[in-house]
Amino acid sequence: MLSQSQNSKSSWINGKSSKTLLWIVNVMAKQTGNLIIPAIMFGDDSSQPIPVQVIEATGNKAGQTDTDVFLEVEASPESPYVQAQVLYTLRLYRRVEIAQASLTEAGIARCG
Repeated sequence: MLSQSQNSKSSWINGKSSKTLLWIVNVMAKQTGNLIIPAIMFGDDSSQPIPVQVIEATGNKAGQTDTDVFLEVEASPESPYVQAQVLYTLRLYRRVEIAQASLTEAGIARCG
């Protein structure tokens, strides 16, 4: 299990109230094959076991390198006009779990 989070939503429609509680659990397989995600307890409730088939990744950008962690940066357009909007995308790829990692604000490189 990589992480878990909880969201709740309350609504009042036609004089009736309802509340939805959503648990989000991120998991990562350590091996390929037919696996079962076991039931997970949420207080007094529990999920059902979920069978999954894990296959070897093909064509994955993270699989094209031998590095455990790397960044991919993309700017669009590549040659902007002065004061034009530039979309800056930063992707973090990882093969290993990284606990308490952080990124600092990117610096701006100026070209001649």
